[in-house]
Amino acid sequence: MSDTTTTFADLGLPDGLLANLDELGFEAPTPIQAAAIPTLLSGKDLIGRARTGSGKTAAFGLPLLARVAASLQEEPGGDSIRALILAPTRELALQVTDALRQLGEGMGLSMLTVYGGASYTPQLRGLRRGAPIVVGTPGRLLDLLERGALQLGGVRVFVLDEADEMLQMGFIDDVERLLDQTPEGRQVALFSATMPPAIARIAEEKLRDPETVSVDGGRPATDHIAQRWMAVPQQHKAEALWRLLQADPDEATLVFCRTKAGCDEVVETMSRHGVDALALHGDLNQSAREQVLARLRDERVRVVVATDVAARGLDVEHLGHVVNFDLPDNAEVYTHRIGRTGRAGRAGKATTLVASSHWRRFLGMAQHLRADVDEIRPPSDGAIADAQRAALFAAITQDPEEASEFDAARLAVARRWIAEATEDGSMEVAELAALALIRLADVRGVALLADVERALPDWATDRAGPRNLRAGKLDRPNQGGGRERPERPERPQRGGHDHGGPDRGGYDDRGGQRGGYDDRGGQRGGYDDRGGQRGGYDAPSDEGHVELFLPVGENRRVTPADLVGAIASAADIPGRAIGKIRIHDKVSFVAMPEELAQQLLERVEALQIRGMKVAVLRARAPNDNGPRNERPRRGPPPGRGRRRG
Repeated sequence: MSDTTTTFADLGLPDGLLANLDELGFEAPTPIQAAAIPTLLSGKDLIGRARTGSGKTAAFGLPLLARVAASLQEEPGGDSIRALILAPTRELALQVTDALRQLGEGMGLSMLTVYGGASYTPQLRGLRRGAPIVVGTPGRLLDLLERGALQLGGVRVFVLDEADEMLQMGFIDDVERLLDQTPEGRQVALFSATMPPAIARIAEEKLRDPETVSVDGGRPATDHIAQRWMAVPQQHKAEALWRLLQADPDEATLVFCRTKAGCDEVVETMSRHGVDALALHGDLNQSAREQVLARLRDERVRVVVATDVAARGLDVEHLGHVVNFDLPDNAEVYTHRIGRTGRAGRAGKATTLVASSHWRRFLGMAQHLRADVDEIRPPSDGAIADAQRAALFAAITQDPEEASEFDAARLAVARRWIAEATEDGSMEVAELAALALIRLADVRGVALLADVERALPDWATDRAGPRNLRAGKLDRPNQGGGRERPERPERPQRGGHDHGGPDRGGYDDRGGQRGGYDDRGGQRGGYDDRGGQRGGYDAPSDEGHVELFLPVGENRRVTPADLVGAIASAADIPGRAIGKIRIHDKVSFVAMPEELAQQLLERVEALQIRGMKVAVLRARAPNDNGPRNERPRRGPPPGRGRRRG
């Protein structure tokens, strides 16, 4: 919250910068700006601890511009670098440069951005021309220094932005080498959301009697974000994410995965279920990454799934939700992940999906951060329908006075059209509006009926009572009278897995498997890896369902989402109509209503799954010694190989 008793004019900034701030709509300094700007204008070193999105760029950028402009007046000419700003990623470096250009409009200060993954030629050309302000990433700056293209002997101001990010990315040695190449009398401003020991050591060794500014009073840098967690079996995380996104249909969301392959898989799964999502990771070239970020900033896509490396320094003001699909490595990474939301004083929330095997690690992070984290349950179908209806009504009931000129012109045409359609009295305006609303709801996939199922998915109902972390400690009414313990990790599964479909769990109320394999990996029925029946039949769990057999399984990395997507697209079958899915090593079984199974078998003989053509057959019923399905097969029946010799 801004200090209303302080204005930018009170901070000692020159008139040119004050005019630019007024033009840009800056009304009052944020706490970090009010505290840091006078110190930096005085020439003192500074350590700034403030959360991301708190206005740090202007906090160091405004005094930096003022000092560089003053130094050029004192010593005009020359092509030496007067100010050097280090940023952990190219995205953040570009953002800082863009912000400085806006703040310094009309001051005649040229700036250059240098970063890896781009051609050396324009960066070398820019350095030869001379730029008093250089913003760059440590790796490329050090490379240019070793080539002799970068000279730091004239640096007056050195800014280290997101210092803890530098540490996480392994740049800290490069930062020290660059600092050592600058003159002893230079001013250093170090900004960091957290202060790990390595950063504190640099501050002690490299800064001269620095002034420390901590606008959060030493509290965790994420306490302004509503933090939640959800207990989710690993195999149901995709469904949990889908439900969270559906419950906030218009909110910009950043999802974090550990690996590039994980990002791509989540994007693919969400896309199959109607969620427009894009991946952001290191396999994308610079141009592709910038396009993804541009689409997110312009609100042309609302979900981006990223790795930690790709999302470092990402700054999107309207980002309202961060989801940790995979648990981060440590508390510092967690802090930076969730710090992507709640920018510039806006509200934000973060949700972490926690498998039971990762519970202790997550509890340790919360204890380290002294964070309060509330447990939430996955939104039910009914809650999702409520949210979608609310979003639909908000979209169509916009105040006409707030509409753009284009919308206002179309509004006038629509009113004339309605008047013409109802002037003969055959239809009331209310009836016409209701029909239009129904059609729009159909287009947007919104359920208008109120009797949508309110029950939670099976995997979310295996225990009672919420478990909340208060300052990193488990806080739940202890009904058993003994000491409260975190839930025990799931037993590792050997052999095949019993996967739930997109809206159904594969586990019973106690977390045990409902079919497939027993706790020792032995099969309790169903089919073996060749599709042959072994010791009975695990009937579909829903009455009126039959099972389909597909000769592909975990050996080809098939997931429930792959099967649902292939079936839904091949035969126009809603994903929610598909029942229990069982995936074994080399075969899979999918349960669905009899009429839909017949519809699928009549339309297709093979499905496209992960680039493969996979036959789909009706599974054999209990005690059925006949053929597995109506289609003839060549060679021996499945499960009976040819005898040798």
